[in-house]
Amino acid sequence: FKIKNSFYGVGNFALVLPAFAPGAETIEEDTWIYAGGQLVFVDDVAEDGGYLTVTGKEIKGLLAHRITLYSNDNAPAGTQGYDAFQGTTEQVMKHYVERNVISSADEDRIIPRLILEADHTEAEYQNEDTYMSRFDNLAELLEIVGKNKEFGWNIVPDLKAGKLTFIVIKGKDKTAGQSERERVIFSVNRKNIQSYQRTFGMSSAKNAFYATK
Repeated sequence: FKIKNSFYGVGNFALVLPAFAPGAETIEEDTWIYAGGQLVFVDDVAEDGGYLTVTGKEIKGLLAHRITLYSNDNAPAGTQGYDAFQGTTEQVMKHYVERNVISSADEDRIIPRLILEADHTEAEYQNEDTYMSRFDNLAELLEIVGKNKEFGWNIVPDLKAGKLTFIVIKGKDKTAGQSERERVIFSVNRKNIQSYQRTFGMSSAKNAFYATK
């Protein structure tokens, strides 16, 4: 089982297991499974040589299956045809989730058991933001809005309570180049990674020739 989590966007996973492993017959596309300590969403299941290869997304990838709709009811002047919202970045992100997958007028668009975490009160969350949307992929919108202000997002499952909670997370710089908070350093010497690869090169460099008379 390998998974690549994403702070701003939606990560993906791959799971390879014997086709006749206990429970393997229940794994189908468009379902949720619990693997590697995480709840994930299955996109595809392929069988080859007696093995199943299961691929899909983090559970927050559910939002990639929705687009943002709009309503012209009470829309401010100049925003007809768009869903415009102003508030903190956290409130902007939650607005589009609320409108499109929690309280949508179309019941088929609602994701059951999905709720919003209460708004944060910390100063780092109290910024000003605004966005206008129409027919955008919801997950991609959240990535754009969040990355612009360094806010990530996630859907956290509570299996005992049977609910999913949408949360917004303010990014924190914990690199070695800062001293305001505890640093996170990955090192073979610290035994928190097994190995790493480092690449030097100029493959992405471009040359330009400019001439004038």
